[in-house]
Amino acid sequence: MSSPTAPSIVSEDSPHVALGVTNARRWTIVGLLFTASLINYFDRATISFALPLISKELQLGPMEKGKLLSAFFFSYALMQIPVGWCADRLNLRWLYAGAFAVWTIAQGLMGLAGGLTALMAFRVLLGIGESIYLPGGSKLVSLLFSRAERGLPAGLFDFGTRTGLVIEGVLVPWMLTRYGWRRTFIVVGFSALLWLVRWLLVLHARLSQDARRSQNSAMGGRPFPQFAVVFGFSACLLVSLFLFPLMSNLVIPNVLPSLAQPDVPRVSLVLCVAWWSFLIFLVWFAPLKKLTTTESGAARTFSRLLSAWRNKNLLGICLGFFCFDYYWYFLVNWLPDYLVTSRGLTILKAGIFASLPYLVFGVSEPIGGWIADRLVRIGWNETRVRKSVVTVAFLTGLCLIPAARVNNPGAAVALIVGGCLVGLACGNLLVILQSCSPETEVGLWTGVYNFVGNVAGIVSPLITGFLIAQTGSYTPPFVLAAVLIAVGPLAFWFIVGELKADGPRP
Repeated sequence: MSSPTAPSIVSEDSPHVALGVTNARRWTIVGLLFTASLINYFDRATISFALPLISKELQLGPMEKGKLLSAFFFSYALMQIPVGWCADRLNLRWLYAGAFAVWTIAQGLMGLAGGLTALMAFRVLLGIGESIYLPGGSKLVSLLFSRAERGLPAGLFDFGTRTGLVIEGVLVPWMLTRYGWRRTFIVVGFSALLWLVRWLLVLHARLSQDARRSQNSAMGGRPFPQFAVVFGFSACLLVSLFLFPLMSNLVIPNVLPSLAQPDVPRVSLVLCVAWWSFLIFLVWFAPLKKLTTTESGAARTFSRLLSAWRNKNLLGICLGFFCFDYYWYFLVNWLPDYLVTSRGLTILKAGIFASLPYLVFGVSEPIGGWIADRLVRIGWNETRVRKSVVTVAFLTGLCLIPAARVNNPGAAVALIVGGCLVGLACGNLLVILQSCSPETEVGLWTGVYNFVGNVAGIVSPLITGFLIAQTGSYTPPFVLAAVLIAVGPLAFWFIVGELKADGPRP
């Protein structure tokens, strides 16, 4: 017996039919997004393997290494909201192609860099280019698929990021040993430009025309002032994360020398909490003037930004995703080091053992989306289905607690692999986000969503390092990551409301 919603796949209301894209072409586009996501993580993490060779040749100390690694994340986080805004307004065929070209060329040029400054500049460019991957991919999925069938493609294209980590753990060390770090960067970067040929041939030129037209009509005004508002808003949020810690470490020892040096981090934390409390109050509770039709495009843009940040559904989704990304970045940043320092494995074995959890995490993504899609298509309530899959997936993260306490390294890795079934949630997280956002603001909402995720990526290694330094054990950070991921579903059940049904298509 056919499912109640099955005809929507081939009906005239299906997004890909309305946009003139065949079913084969839209899945080809998903395959290209998967490949781009693979290249994305492959490029951003190559430097982790090459860092010992780079630091030896350029004589970089620990501080210089930290600056080089962090340069990417600052520009990547900064551009999430602006690029999401662009994804809603500009033709995604050319926007994605341009951003892809920026990041792959930046990756290749790193092999020609003569010093730390040039390397950092290219890492900044890499972050700017790679910022398109999630907002652009999520927007394309929302244009090509109805809500009842987005779980699989959303999980599938994001699966490329984990696949990139797995392949990189095997291929990049071999390339570094055989060709050196400079040739490795050149080959990895410039060879990826071949992807653009297939992208421009496959992607329909009219794909984002309807969304772009409706968004331009709604926003009005010239695009550059509006982009400046979005970029400034994002920059203020990002700078505020680091303003008080920086000022505290620079100013307090000189202005208030009576404070002991160990008290500086504590004062920084207090100032940060006070500032963010004020910022949250300003964003969510400050009165917002009702705009008239004569208001400029920039004013409308700022109003929409504040409205998005005040949206209850977006708030709940971002809180849940913060817990998810804290957990993910904890595994990415600390798992290899944990296996070497705490479990006594060699670097080679640690790389192989770490690749297995990443692989399970990635394979789980399309599976979780497919399971939810099938249940929705046979008539189950979509809101309950997707929230339930997210909940079950998040709760598997509790496996990290016994993983930190068992004595056998093999048992620890097996439990960590079980904890990587959290990946079942990924596709459904994106579908929940797309279902709650206005059709013309999917890219913007995804940018806000990934901005918050990158905040978790910034604080996760800092908190983990602090806990290890204070306790001399990996158990507290393992427990914290597990507890955070376990409480994450509360945000979806108690803050995020019902998912919207598909509306009429052009």
